Amino acid sequence: MLVNLKPSKLTAEFKVILISLTFYNFGISLILQYVDLFAVELGISPTFLGSFVGIGQFLSAIVSLILGWYADYQGVEKVLIITLILFACSLGMYGLAFCWLVVIPSIVLFYIARNNVIPFADIILIRATEAHCRATTISITRLCWAVLSSFAPIIAASISIAFGGISANGIRLYSQ
Repeated sequence: MLVNLKPSKLTAEFKVILISLTFYNFGISLILQYVDLFAVELGISPTFLGSFVGIGQFLSAIVSLILGWYADYQGVEKVLIITLILFACSLGMYGLAFCWLVVIPSIVLFYIARNNVIPFADIILIRATEAHCRATTISITRLCWAVLSSFAPIIAASISIAFGGISANGIRLYSQ
């Protein structure tokens, strides 16, 4: 199965995407379980939170179409960088949120960015590998992401407890 897939044959582009997105997924796994808790601790009702998550996911579908069109004309790498910047902005807004109203645009941005990073990264991965081993290389990336990300919730819980537990202040201190 892995006979034709040798590390020396993998391009630098593949290695950069693999390492970058492994740590991207690890980072998401660290915070994902606390994002909604943080918003609720700031005062948003669970009903509003669910509504804004739904809006973010709906807008993600629309933005995906726009980003796909843009990627066809300007390049997939540019779109991947844009989505990573949107993701960073979303997390920055969460970290600076002082009330639940500030969390609303960060929720929307979070889902727009999160739902668009992996598909564009996959396009780069497929383009960077030979035709006979594309599915294997995608599977290897998922394996790397899963192995590292499986430790993230345990690490996140330990850090959150060390910084004050499950509260807006404890989560905020942990994210800085």
